[in-house]
Amino acid sequence: SLEVYQQNLRACAFYHKHGFQVTQRLFNDETQAYTLIMNWPAIENSTGYG
Repeated sequence: SLEVYQQNLRACAFYHKHGFQVTQRLFNDETQAYTLIMNWPAIENSTGYG
């Protein structure tokens, strides 16, 4: 999984294009901005490395 600022549209589009899906949207009190937690389903369904 990864975390990206929602306002970073280029990064969000890049990750979405490569199969990442938003699983959470969180508000960061320190930065006063929303972040997205994104997961790649291929990793979630994996049983291990290699």
